[in-house]
Amino acid sequence: MSSIQISNHQHQSKHLTLGLYIKGAFSFKYISNLSIIVSIISYYLNAYDVFFIIAPLVFVNLIIILILQIFEYDNLMLGLLGNEFPDKTNRDKQAPLFAFAMNIWHIVPVLWLFYIFKSHDVNIVKIFHPNFMGTFLKSSILPLIYYYFESNLRVYGDVNYLAYLILYMGLLLATCIYLYY
Repeated sequence: MSSIQISNHQHQSKHLTLGLYIKGAFSFKYISNLSIIVSIISYYLNAYDVFFIIAPLVFVNLIIILILQIFEYDNLMLGLLGNEFPDKTNRDKQAPLFAFAMNIWHIVPVLWLFYIFKSHDVNIVKIFHPNFMGTFLKSSILPLIYYYFESNLRVYGDVNYLAYLILYMGLLLATCIYLYY
C-alpha cells in the first residue's frame, strides 16, 4: 500500500455495530448488565432471595446512568467508547446512538420491575416480606465491589467515583425503603 492509501485507510470512520453493542450489553464489566441479567434470571427461576437483592440495583443504575449522561457525558462516552473510538470526532458521532441504546437497555428492565412490583396480580413483597434494611445491606456488597474495580480501571472515564458511590448508596437505601418498607 502506498502512504496515501494507508493514510486514507486509517482515517476511515468506524461505526458502532450491533455486535459491538450486544457485546457491551452482556459484559459483566458493568454493574448495570449484571443486575439486569441476574434480576431477570432470578425472577423467572423463582430465586426470590436473589431477586429482592438485585432488583433495587436495576432502579439505581438507571438513575445513575442518567445523571452521568447529564453531568459527565464526555467523560462517560470516553470511558465507554474510548477503546473502540479513540478519535473524539468519530466517538462524538457514535455517542448519541450509543446513549439512546444504553437508555433503552436501562429503561425497559425498570418498566418490567415496576410491572412486577406494582401491578402484578400477586404482590410478591407481601408474600415474602423482605426486610428493607437487610436487603439494602446485602445489595450494598455488589456496588462496593464494583466501585473498587471501576474506580481503579476508570470504566466510566474520569468521573468522581467517590461522589457517585455516595449518591449510589443513598439512592439504593431510598429504593429499598420504597420497594420493601
